[in-house]
Amino acid sequence: MLIQVLHLLSRALLAAVLLLLPLMVGVAVLAVPGQIPLAINLLLQPFSVLAKLLFGWLLALLLQAVLAALLSQWNSNPSLAPERRARRNQRYRSLKRVVTRLVNLACISLVTLWVVAAIPGVRDLSSNTLLASGAVLGALALVFQDLLRDFVAGLVLLLEDRYAIGDAIKIDGLSGEVIDVDLLSTQLRSPDQRVVVIPNNECKRVVNTTKLRSGQELRLTLAHAGADPRRSLAVLGQAAAAFAADPTWSADLLEPPICWACARWAPRAWRWPWW
Repeated sequence: MLIQVLHLLSRALLAAVLLLLPLMVGVAVLAVPGQIPLAINLLLQPFSVLAKLLFGWLLALLLQAVLAALLSQWNSNPSLAPERRARRNQRYRSLKRVVTRLVNLACISLVTLWVVAAIPGVRDLSSNTLLASGAVLGALALVFQDLLRDFVAGLVLLLEDRYAIGDAIKIDGLSGEVIDVDLLSTQLRSPDQRVVVIPNNECKRVVNTTKLRSGQELRLTLAHAGADPRRSLAVLGQAAAAFAADPTWSADLLEPPICWACARWAPRAWRWPWW
């Protein structure tokens, strides 16, 4: 609780400093002859910024509520098959997180531009200054082009439904369960419980093992001494048929297990003991 109180106090002090700074500048400008309108404008800036922040916060809440209602209606379509309904529920959880973050980002950008545009002197900038600022923005876009690619790739991943939260996927040799799909990256929980963060731009070849229909490849190692591959395959085929006929598991199987073939036949490696 003490840490939370200190965290809130630090945020309150930062906000107070940011709000008091225009007031101090406005008081200083009052001492300059003929600059009283500019000083009054500077003194009113903190209250204007607070009003714009409040408007942006209310707008974000409204947009999030509207989009959440639309997503909930899309998710609760009664005409979907059971497996499609489960998949849509997965997509709903992923889309809800991303939509919330997109709305927050859009509202923060809108309020920031609104506040910057209200700074005295910004509206009076010449066209050359605007062109120069556009060139600076273009240079920044080139510098942060990887982030822009990750952002666009994240939107494409969600729209194409390549994976969603809860899916078990494999990307370039990295496998795990999807725990979060962010605007710039995807987080996986690997089998050893480590978190793997992959940029969305690198998620080009994705193997999804839990999307609607899925299966599992099982490889068995047979004893080398005296093993007959044909007899081993026959025994495995009988075991697979018995497993498919078991009423405990037959209802959950998409199709009976298939025994493919012997993948590799190699001599057994012996290690001689040291005497």
